[in-house]
Formats: sequence, C-alpha cells, structure tokens
Amino acid sequence: MPVKVVPGESIVEETRQNDSDPWYGGGMLEAPGFNPPNDLNPYLFCSTGFAVLATGNYGRLLSARHCDDDLANNICNRAWKDGAHDNLTVGDASVDCRVNNDTMLIDPIGGTDGWVHGGPWNATSSHSRYHLKVAGSDRAFQNEWVCESGANSGEHCGLQIEEATLRQWNCGPGQCHGWTADDRNSSTMTSAGGDSGGPVYHPRGDGRVGARGIHYGGTGNPTCSPVRFAVSNCSNKSTFVDIVRILNQWDVDIETTP
Repeated sequence: MPVKVVPGESIVEETRQNDSDPWYGGGMLEAPGFNPPNDLNPYLFCSTGFAVLATGNYGRLLSARHCDDDLANNICNRAWKDGAHDNLTVGDASVDCRVNNDTMLIDPIGGTDGWVHGGPWNATSSHSRYHLKVAGSDRAFQNEWVCESGANSGEHCGLQIEEATLRQWNCGPGQCHGWTADDRNSSTMTSAGGDSGGPVYHPRGDGRVGARGIHYGGTGNPTCSPVRFAVSNCSNKSTFVDIVRILNQWDVDIETTP
C-alpha cells in the first residue's frame, strides 16, 4: 500500500486549560493582562462553572461575580480567554453579573454542552474523568457528598456538606447563599486560587453528576499542591453558592447530557 507523508502541525491532547467549542464547566478563564508566572493576580484567572441554557436554548457558562472584580463601578464585561489564551467570549454585553449570589453569566464564542471537566488539573482527554456528564441540578443537603472541580487545582471529591440549612454571608456588595464542605481532614487541600467559579456536583451512581453549586472560596491553610499556577490562597474547607438560587436568578436551566 503506498504511503504519503504530509507535513503538518503536531497533534496536542486537549486539557481543561486548552478547551474549545463546545465549552464545558471546570475550564480555565484568563482575563486580559494575566501574565503567569510573573503576575498571579487572583482576579485575573478563574474557572468556568456549569453550562446552562437560556431562553431559546442558547448555551451560556456560569462563573463567579468576584472574578470580574470592578465592584466600585459595578462593571462586569471582560473579554475572557481560556487557559491557552484563545478567545472564549468577546466581553462587553456577552458577560453579565449579579452581586447577590456572586454570579456571572457568559455568552461564549460558539456553543456549550452539558459536561464538566474532572480529574487532576492537568488531565488530558484520555483520562477517565476528563469529561463528566451532567444529569441535572438540585439543592444540597447536610452530609451529602460532593466534588469540586477547579481549573487550577483539579477535581476534589469526598467532600461532605456540613450545615443542615442554607447559610448566608456577605460577598462584596451582595449577599450569598450556599454551603460549606470539607473532607474532615484538615491537612487536605480542597480548592486553590483560580478555582473560583468552578462547578460543585454530587457524583451519581450512573456515572453522571448532579449540579449543586458554584465555588466561591474557602478557609484554612493547607499545602498548595498540586496546582497549575503556584498560589498562596489554598483552602481545606470550601464554600459554594447554591445552584438552585443561581439558576432562578438568571432564569436558566442546567444543560444536561443523557
């Protein structure tokens, strides 16, 4: 059989940093001016949350309001890129925020799909947890087991909800409502700077996940490893905003995959 050699570009495996259309939750967001490793401004890189469907079944991405932190002027319009510096959204009217529940809604370039990235921060498309199907959404409850997935520190599972009732806290100029979870091991990192806006979900028995919230922040001072970008703000107790409140606030539905 004749063989013809054709020069071309090297084939590179996808990662949650080098994401593409259709966009998923758990990918990296980079703001204009982000300059690692020289400048790791915590308000210049974050994570995407769940994909959602707006009126007309138009795909959108959730993230956290404080990632676009011009609180003084209440402006939220960054032209975000993914972790490979490719354009994810044009910004301006394609990005909107609400101060209550610290929520951001992004209209990306191209479409979305009902998946989230799992596995380590550097997992490639060959990893068994690289893509996880989203089955739906519901409010969390005390002692429920959840996972978080942030672009800087990857997926953390085996976290348990602490409170029996929804908690409330001040988040910038607004009020947030959600939950706190940890793995009851004070030395274990559950999130890191750059994970804000990432998805929090319950692992289902059928291999899919159920949306529970969007990562807000955390407390504690564990060892910050492993991470993509070296940061000092890592946590062993994570706080996330309730997904049901966010969906109702934007009048959107979680995008799912059968």
